[in-house]
Parts: sequence; C-alpha cells; structure tokens
Amino acid sequence: MSLATHIQTMAYDLKFGIRSMRKNPGFSVAVVLTIALGIGANTAMFSVIRGVLLKPLEYREPDRVVLLTEGATPLRVEELKAGSRSYSAIGEFAGGFEDLALSGVGEPESLKGARVSANFLDILGVKPLARTYFLR
Repeated sequence: MSLATHIQTMAYDLKFGIRSMRKNPGFSVAVVLTIALGIGANTAMFSVIRGVLLKPLEYREPDRVVLLTEGATPLRVEELKAGSRSYSAIGEFAGGFEDLALSGVGEPESLKGARVSANFLDILGVKPLARTYFLR
C-alpha cells in the first residue's frame, strides 16, 4: 500500500469516528473519561515507582556502597576497619531514626535523627544542611 492509500484510509476512519461520536455523545464522553482516568492512573503509578525504585540515589557513587547488617557490632566494625583492603572507607549507621530535641536559643525543636559515625556523610559525599556536624 502506498502512503496516499494509508492517508485516505485514515481520513475515512476519522470521519467515521466523528460521525459515531455525534450519534452517541454519552458513550463518547464515557470513553474519553475512561481513557483520561487510565492515563492519570498510569502517570501516578509511574511517578511513585520512579521516585521509589528508579530514581538514582542522591549521593556520590551509589553503586559502590555496601550495606552490612548481620553481626555488625562495634567490635566487628573495628575489625573490618583494621583488616579491610576491599573498602575505601567504612562508616556506621546505628539502627533507625529517633526523635531528638534541638535546644539552645529559643524554644526546643523536635527533630528526626540517626546515630552515625563521624565519617558517614563524607563517605556518601553529602554535605550537611546546617554546614556543621553535631557530635557528642
């Protein structure tokens, strides 16, 4: 088939579609709304999946970060640091996030935080928001 034949067939199909929509406007509105709902749901699902699974992690060289979970006691971490030739640096992240209170001038403020080693942010290549480290 030639290009002219394809264009002519498409023009006939378009005319038939417009005539059908004029005959059944309620059905046409239902079809358009169904398609719009499907596109919206698809877009929402893709946005969530991209944000959670596909988006690259926002720190330096995420493909080189290793997470060790089982048996990572302070003594074991020190042994890893002393005998490691495979890792360029070893940092620690203790458990999960906890509620902390930041006090000083003014009212205390409740924050979420985690206990990490002093080199943790340097390993990830991340700068702290406050530009200072709060160490005990």
